[in-house]
This record gives sequence, structure tokens and C-alpha cells, in this order.
Amino acid sequence: MRTRRNEWPGRLAGLLLGVGLCAAAEVALRLGGFSFGAPRDFRFIGKDPVNDAKQHVRDDTLFWRLRPGAPVPEDAALGAVINDDGFRGPRLFPALSKRVLRVVAVGESSTYGVGVPYRHTYVGRAAALLADRLHRPVSILNAGCHGYSTYQGLMLLRERILRLEPDLLTIYFGAWNDFTPAIGESDAHKPMAHAGYSRGSSALAAVKHLRLFQAIRGGISSVGRVTGSNELAAEERERYLRAFREGEPPEGRRVPLSDFKGNLREMVDLARASGISVLLITPPLSEMSQEEFPVYHQYRDVVREVGSEAVVPVVEAADALAEEEMAGGRPFSDWVHPSIEGHEVIAQSLATSIERLLADGRGDPESARRERDAMDAGRNADEEVVNLLDYLHEAKIQTPASRYVVPQLLNAGAVGRHGLFMHPLSRVSVPVAGAGVFGEFILGFALSDAAIGQGVGDGVSFVASLQTSEGAEAVIFAADVDPFRRVSDRGWHDHRIPVALPLSPTPLRLVLETTPGPRGNPDFDWAGWSPVRVRVWR
Repeated sequence: MRTRRNEWPGRLAGLLLGVGLCAAAEVALRLGGFSFGAPRDFRFIGKDPVNDAKQHVRDDTLFWRLRPGAPVPEDAALGAVINDDGFRGPRLFPALSKRVLRVVAVGESSTYGVGVPYRHTYVGRAAALLADRLHRPVSILNAGCHGYSTYQGLMLLRERILRLEPDLLTIYFGAWNDFTPAIGESDAHKPMAHAGYSRGSSALAAVKHLRLFQAIRGGISSVGRVTGSNELAAEERERYLRAFREGEPPEGRRVPLSDFKGNLREMVDLARASGISVLLITPPLSEMSQEEFPVYHQYRDVVREVGSEAVVPVVEAADALAEEEMAGGRPFSDWVHPSIEGHEVIAQSLATSIERLLADGRGDPESARRERDAMDAGRNADEEVVNLLDYLHEAKIQTPASRYVVPQLLNAGAVGRHGLFMHPLSRVSVPVAGAGVFGEFILGFALSDAAIGQGVGDGVSFVASLQTSEGAEAVIFAADVDPFRRVSDRGWHDHRIPVALPLSPTPLRLVLETTPGPRGNPDFDWAGWSPVRVRVWR
């Protein structure tokens, strides 16, 4: 017994030595900047978004998400970046008034709008179309991200979207990511090092942050891997692609068909339980890709099944783009992503479906006229009409060239007005200060007579939005003008836009935008705004 007691000092010394060596290794790894966030268990046939530090960051629940502040290559001309909430485009406008229609669009890279300027994505175009048709402010948050599946969409809804309390949710999944091969395990069972222990005990959650633990786990997970990234080596990639085309991926799909249906149904149920209306969008895929990967049809049809079973409106974007393709159009920019033309088709279908869903009179032009007349009759004597072009010295301007935005005399329809010349692609915001209520905005716009004389171009989209100091936006007005093809579009177009939003406590700016027409052609788009005024009731 005495001998065994004498063993304890040695054992304790050995234990302390081991702890000391581990501590020294931990310090050395931290000082050396070591971090092993994700093992190569999550691997990809194509581009690896997990380790794409330029545009994405790793996430415990979503695996990856867009990095706030990351550049948006599709809008490089405007210097656009991912917003502070980690989404492309404007943040969701606050619920200052029930007149503001607040929508969140959940989806993958087609919702994000790969290769398409923001105002030409179906999200940006739908906001403009709805503001024009419904005569009310419309804010749509683009919650799409490269590579997302319905599993990630469901997690995003739970973690971040529901607390935004939008009026409406649109869901676009099933064109590609969900049915691509699972490499290792399905999305719902991915053993991500940075996520795998976050769902366990607090002790295990703490252990995952140790650099020594990350190094050991990283070394183990790297055994037998061919490449140094999460993308497959060429030979291995071809093996998965061959099995993918044959419809028999060796380790199943990222989201099996039954899980795909369950994820969609759970998204619908969660949204409805929170008082949010839902629209499902059938995911389009090019004819060539449909022939090569016929499993797509099963996933597309499940979207329709969920819509039918849950009694949810379904936007038939898949059929609409298929018809466009059969008619000789080019609705796809590659094997899966819609082109500008394709996004326009989706936006038109989506806006029409939302109009039907909201068929309660608020979007009716006659209703808007009655509302405006009531506002005119009820306004008090303390009224002020502010010319916002007087505040150009406080403007924020985004444009490829300074000559694209210039205050000057503008001629349209043989009528000259002093206003703001804005060649697309340009964006200008001016402050609307003070206290009270916005009664209405008074906006005029046109393409110059000189441009029409050139006989080319595809017109200009004019968009006006309200923006908070946090970068949230709601479109209050939009119009597409093509005087090259429509004589009625020539000359000045004047509009009164009733808004009825409080000026305080949230400081707001009016944002004016000009973007090229539906084919993205900016040639001779000599556009301008005049007047730009707001009527305020104090």
C-alpha cells in the first residue's frame, strides 16, 4: 500500500507534464495563426463555397453564408457589397406602416442572381413590378446563397428569417443542389468540425475551439484525401459525375427526395405558424440539363406536390422558362442559372402570383386613387413641398463615371426641364429630413429626344426607393420606358406616389436609380428625372 501511494507523485508529475505540453502546443498553434475550421468531409464536385473566403464565411448551422462586406461582382460598377445582415441587395425595410409589403425570398444561387445585376434579378424586378402594380411600397430581401439546399434554407428560416416577421415568404429550391451527389453524407448529417460539436454539451462545444483539437481532427480527416481543398480531384470528380448522370450516386444525394419534401413542408408550416404567407416557385432548369439529369423532374414535381397538399400557391417558373426556351429565347446563362431574360420571366410570374395572393383591393389602381384623394382632402394647412434636387450637395452617388450623373437641362417631347441627368447604371440618394408624414412623392422622368434620334437601345428602368440609415429599402415606384419601340413612352412622364409613412423616428433617404432595359443594353440611355419633390404634412 505504501508503494502504491508513492506512485502518485510520479503519476501527477506525468499528468502535469502532459497538460503542460498540450498547453504549450495550444499556445504555439495560436501564435502561429493556425485554425482548422472545416475538415474535408464536406466536399464538392464543383466550386467549394466552404473555403471561399472572398465571398463566404463558415457557419455552425448553415455550413457557409455570404460574408458581410464582400464585393458583389455582378454589381461591381456600383461598388456593391454584401449587406451587414449577410445578404445581397438592400436589407428588409422596417414595419413602419402596414402599407409596406415586406417579402423574403429564400433560395440558392439562382435567387442570389449569379451573373445578373441586382435590379435585373427576379427579386429586384419583382419589387419594382409590384410597387408599380400595387401602388404601395415594396421591400424584398434577397436571402439566396450559392450552393444552398432545402436543408440550409430550412435552417436559415429557423435561425434568421422568422424573426424578421415578413408578410410573405417565397421559396425557390430543387433545380440542382438538393439532388447533387452527397460526398460522404447528406446535408442533414454532415460531420462539420465547426458544427459537429455545437449541438452537444457545453464542454464539447468548448473543446472544438481548441487549436490542438482542430489540428488532430484535421489530420485524421485528411487521411486518404487526394487534394488539398474541398474540391474533388479530377478522377474522383469524374467518378461522381458519371454516377450522377446514371442516377445512382454512390453515397446518395445531398438531400434525398423524401427529405426534400419534408424540408419544403416544414418551411411552409413554420412560416404559416408565424403568420407569414408562402409562395413556392418551381425551379427552372435548361432543356439540356434536364436530359442529362432526369432526376430533376422528381424534385420539381415534389414542389408541386407540396403546394397542392399544403394548399400553397405555386409559381410555375419552370414551365415559363421552358416555354421561353422552346420559343427560341435564351432564358439561361448556363446549365442552371437564369439569364437576365430568364429572371424577367420569373419576376413577371412571381409578381402576378403575389398580386393574386393579395387580392384584397389594396393593389387596385382605383383604390390607390381614392386613397390619394382622401389624403388630399384631409391634409392640413401646414403643408410643405420640398424640391429634393436642392439637396444634391448631400447626395450619395454610385455610378461608373462622374459624367453619368449631372444636374442639367433635359429635353423630352420638345419640353425642357431642369433636372438630374442619370445615365444607367446609376444610383443617387438624397436625404428627406424633418418631422411629420410623407404625403406623396412627385416624380417625373424621361429619355431625351436626342437619344431617341439614335434609333437604338432597349429602354430604361426607373426605380425610386426609400432607404433607412441602416440600408433597408422599399421600392415606392418603378417604370420601364422604351421610347425606341413605343411612341407613347416618349416625352415626360409625371407621377404622384402616395406613401403615408412617418418621417421620424427613422431618418430616410430617397433613392433614384436608372438601369438598362430588359436586355441590359445601356447604349444611348440618356435618362433623367424632373421634378423630384415630396409633399410633407407636419
